Amino acid sequence: KSKKQKQTTYFLKEAMNLNSAAEHLTKVVTGVVSGPSKETTDEWNEMESIDLESGAEVRSWTHVKTGARLRLVYTMGPMVNLYAVVATEAITNAWSHCDDGLPHTLEHLIFLGSKNFPYKGVLDKLANRCLARGTNAWTDVDHTAYTATTAGSKGMLELLPIYIDHILQPTLTDAGFLTEVHHITGEGEDKGVVYCEMQGRETTAESIAERACLQALYPDKSCGYASETGGMCQNLRELTNEQVRRYHQQFYRPQNLCLIVTGCVNAQELLSICHQALMTSAQHQIKEQVDLGRPWHTSTVSAWIPPQDRIVRVEFPAAQGEETGVAVLAWRGTNYGSYFEDAKQAMLWSYLTDGAASPLTRAFVNSGDCSGVFPAAESFTTGYRQLWFEDVDESKLESIDSKFQAVVEAINGQIDVKRMRDVVQRAKRRTTAAIEDDPATTVVTPILKHFLYAEDMDDTDTLAESIDPLRLLEMVEKVDAAEWRRSLLDLVKKPRIAVLARPSATVADTQRDEELERIENMRKTLGSDGLKLKTAQLEEAVQINEKPPPPEMLRDAVQPPDIKEAIAKMFSVQHETIHGPVIGRKQVIDIVQGTKFCRLDLALSTHHIPLRLRQYLPLLSELVFKCPYYDQDGALVPYDIAVEELRRETVTYSAGWGLGGSGTGDIFFIGSKLENGNLNFGPRLAKRALIETKLDDQDRLIAAVSKLALEFSTDLRDGSSVARMSLRAATFAAENTNEGLLLAAPQRLLLDAIKKALSPWGRLSGARKTFLSELEALRKALLVAPACCRVAGDFSNGTTFHQRPLDELASMLGEITPSSHTQKNSIIRPWGRRIAIGVASLEGGSAFMARCAPGPAIDDVDALASLAVVIEYLTALEGDFWTKIRGTGLAYGASLRTDAASSLVHFGLYRSADPGKALRAAADVVLAYSRRELEIRHVDLDNARGSLASGLVAAEKTRSAALASAWRRELLGLESDRHVKFLTAVANVTEDQALNALDTWLVPLFSDAFSITTIACAPAKLKTIATATALDENGSTKVAIVPDIMTTFKRATTRSQPNIPVLANDTLLTPRSFVKKVSVLLPLAVAGVAITVIVLNRAKRS
Repeated sequence: KSKKQKQTTYFLKEAMNLNSAAEHLTKVVTGVVSGPSKETTDEWNEMESIDLESGAEVRSWTHVKTGARLRLVYTMGPMVNLYAVVATEAITNAWSHCDDGLPHTLEHLIFLGSKNFPYKGVLDKLANRCLARGTNAWTDVDHTAYTATTAGSKGMLELLPIYIDHILQPTLTDAGFLTEVHHITGEGEDKGVVYCEMQGRETTAESIAERACLQALYPDKSCGYASETGGMCQNLRELTNEQVRRYHQQFYRPQNLCLIVTGCVNAQELLSICHQALMTSAQHQIKEQVDLGRPWHTSTVSAWIPPQDRIVRVEFPAAQGEETGVAVLAWRGTNYGSYFEDAKQAMLWSYLTDGAASPLTRAFVNSGDCSGVFPAAESFTTGYRQLWFEDVDESKLESIDSKFQAVVEAINGQIDVKRMRDVVQRAKRRTTAAIEDDPATTVVTPILKHFLYAEDMDDTDTLAESIDPLRLLEMVEKVDAAEWRRSLLDLVKKPRIAVLARPSATVADTQRDEELERIENMRKTLGSDGLKLKTAQLEEAVQINEKPPPPEMLRDAVQPPDIKEAIAKMFSVQHETIHGPVIGRKQVIDIVQGTKFCRLDLALSTHHIPLRLRQYLPLLSELVFKCPYYDQDGALVPYDIAVEELRRETVTYSAGWGLGGSGTGDIFFIGSKLENGNLNFGPRLAKRALIETKLDDQDRLIAAVSKLALEFSTDLRDGSSVARMSLRAATFAAENTNEGLLLAAPQRLLLDAIKKALSPWGRLSGARKTFLSELEALRKALLVAPACCRVAGDFSNGTTFHQRPLDELASMLGEITPSSHTQKNSIIRPWGRRIAIGVASLEGGSAFMARCAPGPAIDDVDALASLAVVIEYLTALEGDFWTKIRGTGLAYGASLRTDAASSLVHFGLYRSADPGKALRAAADVVLAYSRRELEIRHVDLDNARGSLASGLVAAEKTRSAALASAWRRELLGLESDRHVKFLTAVANVTEDQALNALDTWLVPLFSDAFSITTIACAPAKLKTIATATALDENGSTKVAIVPDIMTTFKRATTRSQPNIPVLANDTLLTPRSFVKKVSVLLPLAVAGVAITVIVLNRAKRS
């Protein structure tokens, strides 16, 4: 997990709702609550249960024979979740190093077979059969968690024994280690799934900063908190399978295992199944009865002595001219169990950082020093707190720490108690909403940490305290001004370290040269015979790993459950569409029962707005809620007061383009989530954004432009982001759609131009006036756009209070212009193109690829269902793509997906060590089925239908998810029951229909002539990878080489016609110059050059 994403969130309990009594009755009927709350059997000892006000119940057991722990969080809903948590610790000792990555490598190898199911991939195939979309896992510093989610409880109960067997009795074969962890290829290169993953991760700015931070906070080598549990590449090259086996023997014991199950599950059935599974899979541990100690309790965390030089400077590989870095301030935190102090600290950090008007955001983000500042924290035996500064202007890096000190000291301990009260109240609203949606998931982390660190992990009193933050926040509300002042002063006095991560082209060059030298040395060391031996060893390992499980095992090991159980528990939305008094305006009402919150959303079409105005949409999105505004009396309300009002009145609020996902890129959204009874604030929020906001505020403009510029700069050093941007530019026409217009590279150049317009030169030349007039013209154009207004909430009691906000929104909008109804074709790019783009930060790392071709139309349900099933079949965990690509170490992930809204089908490679071979492997699989050289496996096709259906049910598993899906269906013009029809179509897909979809849509995808491809890789590998990724043997397509994407866009500008202003002339972008800039996969487009795209394919396992 990325630590920068670990912002502290305290989940609060909601008040008892009307459904709680019914939910409790259901538990009694199903046997979850039977007899007294505490019971002891011969197999299990039960502790006191914990009833949550949300209606959920937490029950805890200890297995008598093995010492394993079981926690059940009972709550209603269609999905059941498993988190099998193993306490793991990585330290340096006589047989291993803390950076060997033993927890991570073992996590991967667990999935390659077990004693009773000794086949690679059988776990995931059986998981699909149990209505799960495979299995998953993550490795953290202090634990490893294995997860699965099934539609309904029956599948989970079938899967649990098989999963436990894999965890406690894995095969851990040498062949599995070779392909999954690390091997040397016949070309002398280092590959392997784990190696490929870490090669792409360890050189990122965030990973480098995080490692330096933890090494400074936990310098004691006997403490594992500073370890790289994922594994450093140099360590992975030396790691052996024998070390992995020894690590499993030491840590993967039942005493270190906690099974956390959430959802609507019968407790008696769960206890019986887990008991039988533990007695079967933990026999050897039961016999041995060896006490190896409890991880994280046999060693102590020594007192921290801050380093003499508390400023730690590191560098990360980046392109020449890269302008942004990362800064982290860090402190040692509290000891585990300091729940009140942790809650108080979390609120203090929210006060300092949360919102545009917060002190640190004003000082660092609004001034243009960085794009964002946010806190993070981790609970260990002794935890830590961090403050991350994202996308820091390189020239400001050295001043971050001293400026932080000055800003906090300037507050002088004077906490605004009223604002602090607002911060706590907003935290309550947001967490109450989260718990209402998914009360089980919100308590998983506290349960997990209690298992790891509580002195008595079976003490449910302390467990109850850890999952009851409402009580803690009520205590925080009572903290007086004097105590807040002391806490703030302690913050600046307490020792801290600062990590400054700076971009470096020199580091990128050095890593590239070292990688090439190491490969060359390996080739010399092994020689021709040695390289041939490596090839033979890998081929043998692949052959062993790919031995399929017997059909009878897949057929008989589990009994496939009926998905109707899960469908019956889905949250339903009553959807009603009302056409307004003006053509092109709609009013929508979505009703979902049992929620304490409501939504008001406004969607405005941008189809009719000219390109020269649409290019400002990202900037407008950043400005509308962060500027001063004029109230009803015409008085100007300062931006900080305006922001605080929004945060006080809402649960969440947002504005932006394309917020509804694919197919909604040409829609501008304004939305808010509010407490019931406050729905009338929604229209006021929308009016402020579209009419009342003062967009010409110089300070806010400069802050917004600086923030966006820093964010786009970071995107441009990320391989996956560059690949996605390139694909969109190659596929969509900027003139017709925002999908092809609002890209990071041209936006970055546009922001540079706006900066000049806002300068003194801009005032004198008139550029500032021109820019502001166009920004205002964009806002006015949105007021006369076709619109859809939606209210959502629990209106089931027959009241009509929801109508007034809809009418207010309708009256705010102007008369629609006739031209606004014109729809344009968004995809006009010719097929048959490939583009390879250099990204300096990928030196020594992996490549990213994306590829697209025509797909079915969005209204063709049967074609989409058939294609979805065959894609699920091919890409299932341990399916054809998995075994041929990830299983052989060619890439960390490979994906197929449909984009029904754009009528496209996509293929992607994520962190690929050899994108050419990976692409060829995928093509060979598809073509083998198309030629009928491979036959569809009937059991796997059944699994694909079940797995896909499970994913579709999961998309509607909470009230918020159901409302979001209903809103998206409305915006795309689909029937309100489209998801039900699609589920039915998926269940009825036949083998012939699946193969026909493969022939029709996937075969062209793997033909260069009918697809578009982009590849992001290290500049040194551009030509090699570009050549290797050609599939057509006749060379009918050519590849465009783009050494640096920004350089290419800038050159496009200078080639503009003389009478068109360009950035080089210190003027704003005009429509024609901007189009030239956007279509600059330009030299590529010349002569129908082939383009290749890269998309981020989220890895299925961490």
